Amino acid sequence: VPSVVRELSATATMAPTRAIPRIKQVRAYSTHASKDNEQGADCHDVQLEHWINGVSPEPIANPMSVHPKYAGARTSWGINALGTCVVEVEADDGTTGVGVTTAGEPGCYLVEKHLSRF
Repeated sequence: VPSVVRELSATATMAPTRAIPRIKQVRAYSTHASKDNEQGADCHDVQLEHWINGVSPEPIANPMSVHPKYAGARTSWGINALGTCVVEVEADDGTTGVGVTTAGEPGCYLVEKHLSRF
């Protein structure tokens, strides 16, 4: 071992490590758009004419395009049915984090009944 490395390691002091907060509580909320242009995390929860539905200006391919009943718009097969799931995680030091997804009520159930156990 070079002498410089021995000197540095002999004189170096370790900074104390910061304690990592532990999860205290996990909460999940579900919401749906209540007004036009208020969609939450679900980008498909918009008016039929919105481009994301694949109606205008041109159809957008989607998994259900092969079925004539559902080829007209993405919302025809319920892509916007779930709504938004807001997840709030609180740590024992008071820190709170928030995340959103398109999982709606089923996602909230999974977060609160399953994922919160870990």
